[in-house]
Parts: sequence; structure tokens; C-alpha cells
Amino acid sequence: MSIFTRFLPSRLAHRIALILTMLSLLLAGSVWLYGRLTLIPSIEQYEQTAARTQAAGTRNAFLESAATVERLALSWANWDDTYNYATGGDTLRLDAYLQGQKVNTLGIDFLAIFDRNGGLLTTAEWDGMSAQRDDLALVRELSPATEFGRQLSSAIEHRVSTTSGIVRLARGPHFVTIIPIRTTNRTSPIGGYLVMGVSADKLLLQGKGPFSAAQSSALSITSRDLPDAVQRWINKGIENEDLLILGSDDKIESWGVVNSLSGKPALLLGSNQPRDMSRLASSSLQQLALFSVIGTLLLGLLAWWVVHANISTRLGWLLQSIHGMVRPGRVAVIETHGNDEVSYLARAINHLAMGKNASIEAQRTAEQQLDMVFSQAPGAMMQLRDGQVTDLNAAGAALYKAPHAATLVGLHLSELLETNDATAKRLLLLTQSKKAMAQSVRLLCRIRCRDGSQRPCEITALSMPQAGLPIVHLYITPLSSADEDTRPDSTVSETNTQADKTESNPRLISIKRASSKHA
Repeated sequence: MSIFTRFLPSRLAHRIALILTMLSLLLAGSVWLYGRLTLIPSIEQYEQTAARTQAAGTRNAFLESAATVERLALSWANWDDTYNYATGGDTLRLDAYLQGQKVNTLGIDFLAIFDRNGGLLTTAEWDGMSAQRDDLALVRELSPATEFGRQLSSAIEHRVSTTSGIVRLARGPHFVTIIPIRTTNRTSPIGGYLVMGVSADKLLLQGKGPFSAAQSSALSITSRDLPDAVQRWINKGIENEDLLILGSDDKIESWGVVNSLSGKPALLLGSNQPRDMSRLASSSLQQLALFSVIGTLLLGLLAWWVVHANISTRLGWLLQSIHGMVRPGRVAVIETHGNDEVSYLARAINHLAMGKNASIEAQRTAEQQLDMVFSQAPGAMMQLRDGQVTDLNAAGAALYKAPHAATLVGLHLSELLETNDATAKRLLLLTQSKKAMAQSVRLLCRIRCRDGSQRPCEITALSMPQAGLPIVHLYITPLSSADEDTRPDSTVSETNTQADKTESNPRLISIKRASSKHA
């Protein structure tokens, strides 16, 4: 996690907003992936199953309507009037029936009667309005040279009781039934053959409702209107129970097979249904993903605003206050309200800030008092930083016989002391000390006046800890009168006299020995 957070923004509000946005986008992506990988495939599988069921239902409905035609043809083939017509008996009653209006309501397209040897006796066609007898076009389509004629000859030769299937006529695929003609008691020999046919489209319409029929079609297996995928399916070789399911973006198609009179695939029943569920699911999923992305962005902005207004800004104030605690100067007090953790932390920092401000105020007051004492003190006082003179009062300038204090400011203490004394070296080391605690030392040293004279003095050094190098205050008290001084060019007697004075004064730690030229 530390590696991950290393690349996040440093500001808390931006980081929280980014994390919430990333988590929300991850959630939106998960929902989208779930829909794409699980929801939509399950819907598509359901549509495939529904299409397969519809294809099977379409074919079953078609075969059920065909079975109705078979039953109707069987009743006609076992009718005495039909038997008499086929065997050369009375034909008037059957002719009158075939031309009547009642036959139009049966939904039959054509009827043909053959004798027992397969010779055509008569045909009748119905268009729903009237009957047409012995039409030449129909007679040609039922001739022995056609596919139907070959199937009729095979049925006569093998004396098959009933033969039904699809026949490809010039007018389109028709479902045709061939049944031997017998008397009502079915004990007589075969008097001929009755053929009854219905258009495949009409059978499909009869077996389905108008809405379903509008989405279904019946095409010959040799039709040029077949889709390429269906044509490839046919070329591979199909079986009777095979169903073909084809899907596209807007609909899903299903195809079933109906056999011919010879038992081979001859008719394809196609059905299609719109893919409403898939389109709805895909559209809803896209809208959900879009709304999720928009929602996550709004959530990220809201999180940034909330965190920035309530946490990040307040933490920035706390950070500034903490930085002020370690920097010199006063610290601004933070306005606090509320009872959350940030408010508790702000109150604690305010308490520390007020303590620092009080200390600064006390130090400022002390420094003002010290400056007043420094400037108005009758004794000599000097202020040093890093061993250099930063301030000197008037008494100190007079002690050093300087015209004014400014002439000594900036000089190093080693230029104002006789550095050969051990006490002077100790004093110089004290000015360079960086101890954090205040310390006070009293020493006896000789100072160098600006006219070249030297003068023994008692120096009290006070080191005050400050930021950076410490400040050292020197309180200088001369040990001899203003007229008594020690010069480097004094005679041996003067030096001995000064030595005698020093011996009589035990507070003086060391006196510079006379130079060798006076030995």
C-alpha cells in the first residue's frame, strides 16, 4: 500500500477524492463486466432457447395442419361418390360437390383423382372464391414426368396406403397427400388414387396466428431467397430433426426442415423474432455504466469539496500553526468550533501557541528592560554575538577611551582584551560556546583601550541562549582609577610597581610579564 500511496497526490482532499473515484469507477466497471460477461450472455442463451422452441413449435404447427389435410383427404378417399368417380360410375354428384361453395371453406388448394393405373381423371382448384376444373397448368405439374408423377408411380407400385410430403411445384412448395380410393367400408379393392394439396404458406398461416405468421416463412430447399448461412447448412447435409439458429444484432432466426414425399428434406420453415431483450439489456447496461461514471465523478467532486472544506483546510491551518511553533516570532491562534478530532487538535495547538506567545512577550519585556538598563547603566556594559561587539553603552565607550560606542561595534573581543591572559582565553571560549543553558562567569582580565593603554578590570560574562549563536553580555568594572593605566612601553620600575600592586590585590589572576628589553 505504501508503494501505491507514493504516487497519490499529497493533498488529503485530492487523495480521498481520487481514491473514492477510483473505487467507484472500479465498481462501475465491475457492473459493466458482469453485464457483458454474465447477464447479456445469459439473455442471449435464453433467446437461443426461445428461438429453438419457436422453430420446433412452427414445424409442429405446420405438421399439425398437414395432418388435418391428411384426415380430410382420407375422408374423401373413403367416400362412395369418389370411388364411383374413379371406377367410371356416377360422376355427377362429385362434380356438383367440387364446384360448390362449401369446398372453398376447407382451405384446399387443389384436388386430383387418378385411376388405379395412375391415369389422371380430373383436377379441381380453388382460390377461395370459385372452382376451376382441369386447368392445363396443374395437369402438367401432375404429369408422370414430374417429381410428383414419379412419387405417384412409386406409391402405386408399392401399394402404399398413404403418402404425404412436400412437392416442389412450379407455383411453389405444396404439401401433398396421396391416398388410395376405397368404398366406405374399406373392403373393396383400390378404385384409384386421390391427391390433395395445400400451399406450404397457407398451411403455415393456418397453424399459426397472424402475428406469428408474419414473422415466419416457408421456402423450398432450392429457393434462391435462402440466406447464405442456411445455404451452407444445407450443403453440409442436414438431418430431419436438425434446427438451425442464426443470430444478428436486431433479430434471431430459426429454421426447421420438412421432408418431401420421398422422405428427404424439401422445405425450410423459417421464423424470426426481434432481439428486444438483448437490445434492452445492452442499452440499459450502457446507460447504467454511463450513469455510474457520471455518478462517480460527481461523488469524487463532492468528496473533494467535503474533505477540502471540513478537513484539508483546517489541517492546513494546523500545519501553519505547527510550523510557526518552530519558527521565531509569535504564532497566530486558530479559530476553532465543533467537537471533532480536528477541533480537539486545534485547541491543543492553540494552547501551545498561547504559551509560546506569552514567553515571547515576557522575553520582549525583559529585553526592553535590559536595553533600558544597558543604555542607562553607569557601569560599562558590552553585548557580543559570535565574539563580535554588537552594542556598547556610553560608560563602556568611556572606559575604552573611544570617542563614541559606534567605533567599537563590529570589533572582535580579542582586539579589546589582552589575550595572553588565561582568563582572557577562557572568556573568548565562552563567547563561542553553544550550550543551550544560560551561564554566568566572573573573571579578571586586562582590557586594551583605544589609546593603547591596558587596564585591569573585573568582567562578569552572562551567556544567554538564542537561536543560532548565543548572546553574551559583559559587565566591566575597572579595578584601578582612571589615571592609573598600564602601557606596553612602561619602565621596569613602573612594571615592578604595578606587580607590587597586583600582589597586594589577590583578585587579579595574572599580570603580563615585562618585555625582555626591560629585563
